[in-house]
Formats: sequence, structure tokens, C-alpha cells
Amino acid sequence: MQAKLFIMKKTLFAALLFTASALCAQDKAINVGLKVAPAFSWFGISHKYSESDGVKAKCNAGISVLYNFHENFSLVTGVNINSIGGKMKSTKDAEILKQAEKSKISYKATELELPLLIQARTDQYGSMRYFMKAGFGIGAVLQARDSEKNKIQKKYYNTALTSYILGIGAEYEVARNCAIVGELRFNGGISSFTRSKNWVKDFGVKEFRSRCNFLELGLGVQF
Repeated sequence: MQAKLFIMKKTLFAALLFTASALCAQDKAINVGLKVAPAFSWFGISHKYSESDGVKAKCNAGISVLYNFHENFSLVTGVNINSIGGKMKSTKDAEILKQAEKSKISYKATELELPLLIQARTDQYGSMRYFMKAGFGIGAVLQARDSEKNKIQKKYYNTALTSYILGIGAEYEVARNCAIVGELRFNGGISSFTRSKNWVKDFGVKEFRSRCNFLELGLGVQF
């Protein structure tokens, strides 16, 4: 299963890169970017007996397409492959975490995200430009596992997630129509990762919501 998922990700990523590159070649108002981004992910938990128990180091990747409708403003979309999740612990009832003998557990998931952002950037100073961006993301969770690598039943988590995105960064032009891009980005969960009604039904707990958040430092190239 994991091998098939890896092949699917590579195929999708290659197809998107080819399509975006073709668009870029046809229209100079369109830029294409590629990134890799070390990230720190954690849960924001809303429950009386559970709380976040720290962050997990992850690595994200993505391809972006910028539609430049003004010299200093762009509409940004694309596809990101995010590794999300985090650690949580029970403050009173360990059964809330489905493991009566343990009070701590971690979850990890792979998310395919489609962002939609507005980017504003400065004029060019020497070889540098600076930018900020904000918007929203819609994600599909491809798979989720616990700390013991057990597959989590889909009835316990939402396969569709929404988030808000804030980012700041800089571009360094190395050649005509080619720049190195660095970006600090925060992704804050809006919808809950856990599917609350099934936790309530199966474990008798009250409303249990956990939002996935992450902070990433991206490095990439833009054409």
C-alpha cells in the first residue's frame, strides 16, 4: 500500500510539473515554483481530558503556480504534499486515546493540499524581492497511522481538511526568470482532524476536536 501511494505521489507530481511548465512557457505572466520544506507539526486539541504533547518534525513538498495579475500581486495555487500530525496525551482518561495502558500517542498523516492564496511582493532591490501571502487550503488525507504504525480507521478522522495559510519570504534572482525562494509559512487548521461524533459514539467522550497545525521553512526555485 505504501509503495503504491509513493508511486502515485511521484506520478501526480511529475504530471503537474509538466503541465505547469508548459503554461509557464506560453505565458510570462505565469510563474512556476518547486519547494521542499522541513516542518514542525502539532495538534491543537479541544477536549477536557486531552492536550497536545509536543511537535513532530516533518518534511513537505509542493509545486506552485503564480498568476501575476499585477506587477506586485499574484494569485497563487498549486499542489502540496504535507506530512501532518502530532502528539497528544490524556490528562485523565487514557481510554480516550484508544490505548488503556498508555496515556500518550502520536498520529501522522499524509495530506494532498490545494492552496488558494493572494501574494503581495515588493519591487526588486538589486537581486532581491520580498513578499507576503495569505489564503486558505483544502486538503485530502490520503492515509493516517498511529505511533505504532497501525492504520487508523477512517471513521475516526476526517478525510477532508481546511486551513488558513500565512507566509512571508524572499526571492533572490539568479538568472532571468529564475529565482531562489525562501519562505516561512504557518498553516493553521480550521476543520477538525478527528471525527468527533464517532469518538463520542464509540468511547463515550464529549466533543473531541483536534486541529492540525504546522510551521514550515520552505526552500525552492521559481521560474
